[in-house]
Amino acid sequence: MQTIGSGSECIVFKTDKGILKCYDSKSDAQGACDIQQQFSYFDLAPEVYTNARRHKLEHGTFWGYYSEEAELLPQCECDEYIKCDSCDESEEARDEVIEAIQYWTGLEYTDFHAGNFGFVMRDGKRVMVCIDTGVKGFVEQQEV
Repeated sequence: MQTIGSGSECIVFKTDKGILKCYDSKSDAQGACDIQQQFSYFDLAPEVYTNARRHKLEHGTFWGYYSEEAELLPQCECDEYIKCDSCDESEEARDEVIEAIQYWTGLEYTDFHAGNFGFVMRDGKRVMVCIDTGVKGFVEQQEV
């Protein structure tokens, strides 16, 4: 098992069984799993393979679930103010994902940095998806 990512809510492991997303609490794991399942229905997140449950690992006991592996966005070394072409294309695609999330689910994504997006294959095409579906990254839209 190899740690391939981590954030404020989640540690991501690559295991023999696939990608395991682990959280400290059952509610955080279940919330992220539910959101990711909802997004994956619209091809806006990797597929979810299992429900959230307890996992005993060498690092401790966590709540988590298995999901499809996404190809991460390449890290860019360009200047923050002078972006390269690939950064501009990437930002445009991320904006489309964020808008689609809001349209299809009513959730506003507030944690939209490049490390939270990746690619999966759908019908032979690379599709950008949100890979961080932790509940703290979303705000429910209010009807005005």
